[in-house]
Amino acid sequence: DKAIVDYKSKVDDLLNRIQETELKRKSVELKLDHTEGKLRESEENAKLLKSSLYNAELGINATQREVSEKEKECQDRLNELITKYESKISMLQAEIDYSKGKSKSNEDKVYFLLKQQEIVGTKWRSDHYKMTKYY
Repeated sequence: DKAIVDYKSKVDDLLNRIQETELKRKSVELKLDHTEGKLRESEENAKLLKSSLYNAELGINATQREVSEKEKECQDRLNELITKYESKISMLQAEIDYSKGKSKSNEDKVYFLLKQQEIVGTKWRSDHYKMTKYY
């Protein structure tokens, strides 16, 4: 009788351990399923991130091309403006030089005319003096 009770107790212990092991196995399987789900989700996220990164790189490359084109357009426009203003400055300098030459020529003419006026004035005073002295 005692041997049967001991045997039955051992069988009950073994059945309890089997149940506990089965519960642990199921718990591990659930964790494994959960981990595999997370892994799949992470892999999908990684694919999405790679795709986003690729698209971002394409966008960056396109933007860099646009910026380079705009820089070239701006530099070309700036060069045109520089050429235009250098031409205007050169033209104005030529006008200034011409005006200086004309001004010098006009100064010479004015000086000549003043001298002529002085000569005529002196001659008139002389002639006037002679005429008034004579009469």
